[in-house]
Amino acid sequence: MFDKIPPICAMNCHYRFYTLEYFFRSARDNGYKEVEIWTGPMHYYVDCRVRENISKLLDLENQYQIKVIGICPEQTNPKPNNIAALSEEGQIRTLNYFKNEIDAAKLVKANQVVITSGWGYLDQPIQLSWNSSVQMLRKISEYAEQQGIPLAIEALQKKESNLVHTAAELKRLIADVDRPALKVCLDIGAMA
Repeated sequence: MFDKIPPICAMNCHYRFYTLEYFFRSARDNGYKEVEIWTGPMHYYVDCRVRENISKLLDLENQYQIKVIGICPEQTNPKPNNIAALSEEGQIRTLNYFKNEIDAAKLVKANQVVITSGWGYLDQPIQLSWNSSVQMLRKISEYAEQQGIPLAIEALQKKESNLVHTAAELKRLIADVDRPALKVCLDIGAMA
């Protein structure tokens, strides 16, 4: 059925109470050749102004012979970087944050950056948050296209967001954004 089954990679979010080096060593020792880096601040710090020196990831790739194939920014509720942010300050902060994440992905030659729809406040009309999400995803996608980095968007669980939970909602969001950099990511945990 499949000519080649794609490799499974490890992700460091499960190692948040260990060092990043321990994660790379464990991934190597367990036979992984590729990893996805969740940019939790305890491992690889990124915010809207700065990010850690990329040599940290490049050195670990080299030392453990493991390739970083994806970057997964912190972005689900409650995080300061909400793609559906309504305030101007929140939108500026979020755009700059994702630009830093895309730049990191480009520097390690990753295949993608994982992205979400963001989330809306429960006391606000959902259409406001939807519209804000679409506009922000367009801006982020345009920057990703300039950098040659695809974005992989996933549907979220109901406890994470009130915007995109189903394949139909994800299809609608992608159509509304209408940018070639925005692709689909299947999060098996959310799917289950």
